Amino acid sequence: MWMFTCKVMRFVVVFAAALFVFGLVLQLPLIFSWLQTRIPTAFFSYLGLLAMLLSPLFLLLAAVVSSIPTVSHKLDSCQH
Repeated sequence: MWMFTCKVMRFVVVFAAALFVFGLVLQLPLIFSWLQTRIPTAFFSYLGLLAMLLSPLFLLLAAVVSSIPTVSHKLDSCQH
């Protein structure tokens, strides 16, 4: 069974932040018009938008899971 521990919580937060930054980096060519072709720019833009939209969902899922009483009790011993 999968355990929700302090290490997993930290990983989810770092992963969500990295996913958001990755999505922002993929949006930069469209913002600054670095690429002149339409197809790669649109592909990178949509992929970046998807990454930026998924990152808060990971954080929301972690918050919902951490609010479960048994998981919350395990996370009380985390060092911040």
